[in-house]
Amino acid sequence: MKVPVLLTLLLLMFIGCRQAEKKPIKIIKTDTLQSLPKTATAISEPDDSLVSANWRDSLIDDYIKRSDNDLVKLSRGDTAIHEGWMFDQIEKRGAATYFVYNIGHDNDTGAGVVYVSDSWVFIDSLSRKLYESQPDESLKEWKH
Repeated sequence: MKVPVLLTLLLLMFIGCRQAEKKPIKIIKTDTLQSLPKTATAISEPDDSLVSANWRDSLIDDYIKRSDNDLVKLSRGDTAIHEGWMFDQIEKRGAATYFVYNIGHDNDTGAGVVYVSDSWVFIDSLSRKLYESQPDESLKEWKH
């Protein structure tokens, strides 16, 4: 019994300690910018955004101050409520790319604080126009 176990252990050690054949590694240098696909939609900040700290924040702040949305107007009228916004996602609809924001405020229910949504807005990354989300999930351009 000892001999088969000893032979098995020696065989396993021999197989485990064998060195694999070493092959040289080829390093291929490519320009990563050349290999990236070209996109038609711009979602990066243009150079003039450095002048205004964040053009999207300014647009949303203007929307909160002058919106006709009943929930936003109600929150705006109550000094105890601080209306704010949270970035949700970047969404592509057709040929346009939008930054999606949730407009709302915190509400203390006694059992904890919850974020109450008052409106959803979409900002077109190219035209820099704000659109209000409608109940049927269509978008309506906000005219200020």
